[in-house]
Amino acid sequence: MTTQSPLTLYELTKQSLLNSETIASTALHDLPSMIFHEIFMEAFMGEHNEVLKVMVQAWPFPCLPLRTLMTLRKPKTPHPQFGEITLQQRNLRTLQALLDGIDIQLSQKVHHRWRLQVLDWRDVHRDFWTVGPRAMRAAYSEHSSSKEAGKPGLRKKKPTLTIFAHLCFEAWSRSCALHDELQLCLLKWARKRKASVHLSSEKVMIKSDAVFKILKLLHAVQLDSIQELDLSIDWGQENMKAFVPLLRKMTKLHTFHFSSLSPEVYTSSGKNKWHSRIYAFHLGQMQSLRELHIDHVFFLEGTLHKIFR
Repeated sequence: MTTQSPLTLYELTKQSLLNSETIASTALHDLPSMIFHEIFMEAFMGEHNEVLKVMVQAWPFPCLPLRTLMTLRKPKTPHPQFGEITLQQRNLRTLQALLDGIDIQLSQKVHHRWRLQVLDWRDVHRDFWTVGPRAMRAAYSEHSSSKEAGKPGLRKKKPTLTIFAHLCFEAWSRSCALHDELQLCLLKWARKRKASVHLSSEKVMIKSDAVFKILKLLHAVQLDSIQELDLSIDWGQENMKAFVPLLRKMTKLHTFHFSSLSPEVYTSSGKNKWHSRIYAFHLGQMQSLRELHIDHVFFLEGTLHKIFR
């Protein structure tokens, strides 16, 4: 007969926190950062979303690399009664809970000891979760110094929360939802909170013809933070015309990929010349532009010298 060793005080405390429905954020401020980090990961992997909602309000680190943590979550075996809940659905529920918790914190005039400054939606800082919080200290110090040096896309007036993301807009389904529902949820949330949330995206890729939905979502993004833009779409005249005002605001754009505009998109030489003049003018005004990749963009023929000038 074997006897199971009794749980340590730490294990009992951890179980109590994970199973609590009424945990207070003030009770979490006294936890050592390493223990907070471990409990947060267990709460995330165990989908204790109500606990996560409270824990994010007491986050003790300057940066939360959330996207990377979601890539570490594994799919579950389908439940025999309730069927399969996809990994995307699970992550979406958790993301909504965390954003609700951040909302509560942003609404407070006094943030107590809340240290969260950056929500990182890029797949970076994996060592923060696999090795420990110390693995990210050097990276965050480098980020802080780059802000002080005036990194493109960051303003002198600090927002309450900065989100870093690489955005990719792919084809919409019949239900008009983004393929990446997590990105859609984050963009809609940030768009409603532009006064206190600064969403910075160095890289943006657009592979969808739903231009007006994309333009609406791009209002959540600080356009002067975009440094690389990839347009690989078949857009008509109205779509191209609607996109020009946003292109003008991408003042730090240094790499532009522009492709997949076939001659069938337009029917008259007059329209072709109009688009040539418009885009040649705006591309020519981009002082930061260093790389221009053009593939199958027929209407720019004969006007490239105006851009390079």
